[in-house]
Amino acid sequence: MTEYNSVLADEIVSYLDLKKVIYRPSTIAHEKGHLRHFDQYLCDIQCEDKAVSEQIMTGWQKTITGKSITISHKVTTIQKFTEYLNTVGISAYIPTIPLVRSDYVAYIFSDEEVKSIIALADRMKPMPHEKPDYRDALLYMPMILRILFGCGTRLGETITLKMKNIDLDSGTLILTETKRNKQRIVPMHVSLTAIVSQYCYARGIVGSPERYLFGIQNTDGTEKSIPERRIQLRFSRILSTLGISPEERQWHERGPCLHCCRHSFAIKSFSLAEKKGRKLDDTVPYLSIYLGHENLNETQKYLKFSSEMYPEALQQFSEYTNNIFPEVSYEF
Repeated sequence: MTEYNSVLADEIVSYLDLKKVIYRPSTIAHEKGHLRHFDQYLCDIQCEDKAVSEQIMTGWQKTITGKSITISHKVTTIQKFTEYLNTVGISAYIPTIPLVRSDYVAYIFSDEEVKSIIALADRMKPMPHEKPDYRDALLYMPMILRILFGCGTRLGETITLKMKNIDLDSGTLILTETKRNKQRIVPMHVSLTAIVSQYCYARGIVGSPERYLFGIQNTDGTEKSIPERRIQLRFSRILSTLGISPEERQWHERGPCLHCCRHSFAIKSFSLAEKKGRKLDDTVPYLSIYLGHENLNETQKYLKFSSEMYPEALQQFSEYTNNIFPEVSYEF
């Protein structure tokens, strides 16, 4: 049995032979997979004519699954193949490349889940086989989670905080290790400020501006921030223990993770402001700046979620942004 078995098998082989002259093997390998899928579809519908009608193309496109960008790549491959077919005298409908949109949908932690996560982090004990430096993640986890949930900061921004980045008098975080190097000042709630203050005094780092809030020792005795991976692994263990996972997660969707703390903060902050009657014109720009976003489009992505917890708030935000700019999408 050959690699391709449809009525267009010879044309597929000839087309790939031409591509091999100018494209890398890795690129050809991806296209082979997409062409095999198309070839199998032609076999399944028992296509006997060396022609690709619009009906055949539409039927094949309905069989494609996966992320938006994956679907676009597959259709692009077949589009190029149909263009080739037309050059060799075979009538073939040329499909339109679908628009690519963000497939990411954040998991929004409920208030009860947040309480359970922090409570478990507070009482977790180290595993007997864990190395001492890995136990640092256990020690730091309760404070890191409170900052992530309470301020909406990114994990990288949080674990690189030094004492000089904390103003305990004003209750603010001065973030310098940020995405796109955009330094920003993040206010904390008074209750979180009190906890951060107690934590810093308990660790004995108050008055030492270069000390990390979440530091570990290098082999030479110097200090560095704890690696993200250690915190991520600890958080995964917490979620697993609590059984927190989306009920109907698709194979290509990301489940709950530390970055979802930031999404949870964003949607809950927006919902709280909306419930208090604040105008969207006031709330949205401030939230965007607070999160360190480039523009309101980026903030809009953070207000996508997988549950129906805040439908009114999301609807109002969508209506607000639609009046400012159209939906962002792009085409290959």
